[in-house]
Amino acid sequence: MEKNMASFFKTIFRGAMWVLSIGTYKMDKGIKAAQTSSPDAIRATYNQAKDDKIERFNNIKTAVGRIQMEQSQLELKLKELSDEEAELGEAIEGLIQEIEEDPENAELLEDFNRLDARQTAIDSEQESLASNIEALNADKEEYVAVMRDLSEEIRGLEQEAESTVAQMEIVRLRKDVEAERSGLMQSDDMSAVSAVRQKLAQEKAELSVAKEVSGTNMDNRMKRYKNRVKGSASNDKLQKILAERAAANKAKKAGSTVPVEEISETERKV
Repeated sequence: MEKNMASFFKTIFRGAMWVLSIGTYKMDKGIKAAQTSSPDAIRATYNQAKDDKIERFNNIKTAVGRIQMEQSQLELKLKELSDEEAELGEAIEGLIQEIEEDPENAELLEDFNRLDARQTAIDSEQESLASNIEALNADKEEYVAVMRDLSEEIRGLEQEAESTVAQMEIVRLRKDVEAERSGLMQSDDMSAVSAVRQKLAQEKAELSVAKEVSGTNMDNRMKRYKNRVKGSASNDKLQKILAERAAANKAKKAGSTVPVEEISETERKV
């Protein structure tokens, strides 16, 4: 029975996956058809896709509830077996003591064989139940993960629907403005959108190039300014040193001596 239940839940899950694939196909097809439709038509398309996912979410939720119920029943049965096994162990222990006192008693031996057989059966049932509970728990975790993903997708569709409507309104406005400027009505609903996209891409590219060129020229000018300041400072320093040396030489020729402490700070640095 447990295996049949597990197979039943897997069948439900496969069916839900098939519904998802159909829903995804319908959504894609509907969105393409709604690209030139009204905002209400766009919302209806997204609502249909959202409803498909909600239906799948509810189906999986029902399956999870059934799994939980089945798992609880198996766990209860496993507990009952554990309790029976504990009582059986105590009975076998007492029976063994009686057999030790009367080893030839056929009735005692028969009772021991019967209790031992029951204990073996309990062990087998416990192992089977534990395996089925583990399998159901794995299925439940998998379905719960799918439900979380569906919840995110449903919220995403709600947000995407409003965003798509807003974008379509902007596209229509740009198209009407372009038509008024040119005096022509476009037969292809997407031609205006394509023109806007191309224009936007072109202006972005030109702006990027302009920024790059401007930045490069400015960098070059900044480097030239800095180098000029450095060169000017270096020349001033050199002229100061030369003037100090010339004064010192002139003083020597005149027979004077320049004290050590009067040597300029600039010359010591050199």
